[in-house]
Amino acid sequence: MDLHGRRRTDVVDWLIAEETLDAAGMGYLADAYELQLDDGRWLAVRLTEVSPEAIKVMKDDWSAADAPQLHFALPFPKPARLRAREMSF
Repeated sequence: MDLHGRRRTDVVDWLIAEETLDAAGMGYLADAYELQLDDGRWLAVRLTEVSPEAIKVMKDDWSAADAPQLHFALPFPKPARLRAREMSF
């Protein structure tokens, strides 16, 4: 399982499990995400901490120094209301 709690393989031996996670890398942790709020709107967020206890995100304010910081703690594994955000330029 990766740090989102997603299964990456079936039951395999330790070496294959490690190789699978190494191949997947940890780059997905730096990806942009969006969180569905209670009112149904989607908010752009970034991961700040991921562990088997919780997934923590904060509003993506694009490093604006004067932006209010909004933090959210989510259960592990990753809930459906947290999804990868499509980036368009």
